[in-house]
Amino acid sequence: MRVRGLGLFVLGVVFGLAVASAAPLTRSIAPERVLDDDEVSARIADFAQWIKLKSIAPLVSIGFDEMRGFFLRAAEDIPKETEIASVSMSKIMSWRSAERTDVGAVMKAMPKSFDAATALVIHLLAESHAGARSEWAPYLALLPREFEIPLFWTHDELAELQASPLVASNEAELADVKASYERVIKPLMLQRPDLFPADAFSKRAYLWAKTVIWSRAMGLPLEAGKKSVSRALVPLLDFLNVNGSGNVRLDFTALVQKQRLFSTRDIEKGEELVLPARGSNADLLYTYGFVFESSPQLTYALPLTLAPDARGHELRVAVLRKHKFNTEDSAKLYVGDEVNADVLAFARMAHAPQGLLAAAAFDPYKPLASEVENAVLDKLRVELRALLDGYGTTAAEDDALLEAGLSRDDARRVMAIIARRDEKRVLEHNLRLLEEAGKTSAAPTPEL
Repeated sequence: MRVRGLGLFVLGVVFGLAVASAAPLTRSIAPERVLDDDEVSARIADFAQWIKLKSIAPLVSIGFDEMRGFFLRAAEDIPKETEIASVSMSKIMSWRSAERTDVGAVMKAMPKSFDAATALVIHLLAESHAGARSEWAPYLALLPREFEIPLFWTHDELAELQASPLVASNEAELADVKASYERVIKPLMLQRPDLFPADAFSKRAYLWAKTVIWSRAMGLPLEAGKKSVSRALVPLLDFLNVNGSGNVRLDFTALVQKQRLFSTRDIEKGEELVLPARGSNADLLYTYGFVFESSPQLTYALPLTLAPDARGHELRVAVLRKHKFNTEDSAKLYVGDEVNADVLAFARMAHAPQGLLAAAAFDPYKPLASEVENAVLDKLRVELRALLDGYGTTAAEDDALLEAGLSRDDARRVMAIIARRDEKRVLEHNLRLLEEAGKTSAAPTPEL
């Protein structure tokens, strides 16, 4: 086996199609030369010695293959609720470890403060630039250099997402990266070019570091007495993949300042250690760069918007705020027995006659009079149909494309088709629910 760039994100547990074979046209950072088995094993051995694997995680071994990237597996049978591993703060990268460095001192001296996530990005870039001199070198050598998340896709690849909300999210994220680079990194480079050289702190390198943290960092309560969490990189435990219901869980113990790993069921020797999957395929693709062929969680983030020219706009805004909504909001649609109650409530506040909204007894979570309710539901039906029409293909047509078979070089296209198909399934399901509700709506007519 020969590996192109350690840690290349792959499609994960899907259907045997590895993204490793599809060279990204837009790279996060220059890929490493090809590494053979011996070099991969040597890096894993260096990391195991650095992290003190036999001491902190004697029940764990580290594996690597082109399908999963780096992963953790049980070195022996593990009973349920066993502590499998624990990583102390001395090995965790966060704003706290950044403060111990020269780079951290410069950041503290800057007139504008840095949030914890930004401090970690700069910390990661500085340590990567230090190379073998960094105390984190054995860990950094295993970090991915290429990613499959849409931030690194070409325009043609993004077009395969069609009308998915991922497209707008991706554009907003890229714009934020560019803006934050100008606002945060460039002033550092101008003030201390010795610590922040242009080659190590390029816009491309900055995007790479942000993506590493975005896709791998964990939220830990690092400030004593505060419930808020800060992003942190936890070597070893960030090799955990996700799948189904998982077989392990994470727990940060504030008293001893350790991130700990426990089994949630009996685990057999050689079995991969995995966290439970959370989020839809679109969520997984956006954050991690992989999808499941059959996702256990089908959702769609529906935008909820009050039109600026809506009749009685001021009254509607007041009613929305009373019920904890914004004029531009969102709510999840699911594949269930009913349409999300928040979606229906927002629609009633946005479209019901003003006389109803002004009534003291108005409750947006209760159906309106039959004809009025159906008129509100019709607004939603029109909206969902428009969203579906915007895609250009149906979920059934996407299934046909997938069943026809695509080459390994089409990995990103496959992921895009699966993500957009799942979104359409959710929209189609909720449209059917709304159509059925329109047929059966029979609420008593209130006095206006």
